[in-house]
Amino acid sequence: MIPASIYLPEDLSAFTEALEFFLTKVNADTTVSIAFSGGLDSTVLLHLLSQHELAKPLKKHLYAHYIDHGLQAISLDWKAHCQQICESFQVPFKSSVIEIETRQRQGIESVARKLRYQALSAQLPCTDDVLVTGHHQRDQAETLLLNLVRGAGVAGLSAMPYQKEIVSMRGRFQHIRPLLTVPYEKLVAYAHYFQLHWVEDPSNELLNFKRNVMRHEVLPVLEAHWPNVEKTIARSAQNMSEARLLLDRMANRLLLSHKQSNYFLDLNLFRDLDWLEQKNVIRSWFSKTGSQSLTLKHYEWIRTVLFAKSMSRQNAFSYQLPQGELAFFKDRLYYLPELPKPFTVYLDEFLNTIVRYKVQQGVGGRIPSEYSDITHGYEFMINKELLSKSHLIEVRSLSQADDFNRKKLKVFFQKHSIPVWERRVWPVLALQGELIGVLGCSNCLNSLSEPIVDSNQKVIEEVKIKVPEALIWQLMGLVVSIPKWNA
Repeated sequence: MIPASIYLPEDLSAFTEALEFFLTKVNADTTVSIAFSGGLDSTVLLHLLSQHELAKPLKKHLYAHYIDHGLQAISLDWKAHCQQICESFQVPFKSSVIEIETRQRQGIESVARKLRYQALSAQLPCTDDVLVTGHHQRDQAETLLLNLVRGAGVAGLSAMPYQKEIVSMRGRFQHIRPLLTVPYEKLVAYAHYFQLHWVEDPSNELLNFKRNVMRHEVLPVLEAHWPNVEKTIARSAQNMSEARLLLDRMANRLLLSHKQSNYFLDLNLFRDLDWLEQKNVIRSWFSKTGSQSLTLKHYEWIRTVLFAKSMSRQNAFSYQLPQGELAFFKDRLYYLPELPKPFTVYLDEFLNTIVRYKVQQGVGGRIPSEYSDITHGYEFMINKELLSKSHLIEVRSLSQADDFNRKKLKVFFQKHSIPVWERRVWPVLALQGELIGVLGCSNCLNSLSEPIVDSNQKVIEEVKIKVPEALIWQLMGLVVSIPKWNA
């Protein structure tokens, strides 16, 4: 293996420029995970980041991650090849197996992509770590053309961003494509110059995949007439990306002028805008909320609901998406990855969940002290001794068997425009199975029990414990996706 130096041959200088720019996006303590398939592009990227002298500061926090999709009979051979390459480059190697339920060709690419990124992100240890992939200029051109023939808008024609933040259950991390501006033929030249070895995926030749049709049949025709077509198409993607950025800025100004929830968009606040501006606000909001893009038929449905002359009795509409659903309640547009389900969490588990969440968000390993001084929340009468036995106190879904004032609770739900799917699992606090509070509604109980007594039947002094309502709201957001109504 020929080691890389700071000065590559002139025809490979694009790699030095790409590496220098990438190094401005990370620091010496950033963990960098390379999605390593053993193919040409990821092999070149792994070599560049592990062997180039400029990349030495990254080496101690760099590792390669191979994903076995289970779609190829020789995947174990590829894994062995990848592990051998990593050993020769002195880069730690990890591997994961994902199972793709559908075997239909239609949609299998998107399913595999989603599962692949889930597996890759699951191994990133900390927030703000970086996942890198070997996408290059030809990939960018193919993506734009594929989105173009699908009738994509500005977002789709922006193709792949150089850098994107991805939110997972473990936190936030950055996905960066360091080689996105490098032409494919330069990757081939780099691999030959450094005598690299890579595997070829036979599925890349199958024309029942749309990307392969674009690569093997469409782009060659375009290149025959416009030799630099990949570069110019990639430049168009960059221009569209800048246009999208401007549209996002316009939408964000409008969204910031009206406080919004991550769970819903209150479109009543934007009724003075024309449809194009409303559509841009919806697109920008949904891009931060959903893991998919809205299509023309989705926007047409939203517009139909907005301008419907007669509303349903409950003022509610829903539209099923490939992942989750869109739902209207009142003038709010919701995106529901899944409907909230009934739950039960004991207080000790609940507090531990919040503490773990706070640690992941970098707040620290204990409950922040400001929660002990909440004055705008509701209060419960809880026995001081039993409070220490938090395993007896549970946060759970409302049950029809609970003793609560149905009329007052209905008024509470209506006042705060709480949608029907949240009402079915609304959180309550119970002590030893007995209802002692309804989240957000301090007067929804019919009555409180007699003072709790200890085992010796001696009345223990009752104390008012200010329940950390903000913590409970956070738990609801994490466990059952119930937001605070004024968000």
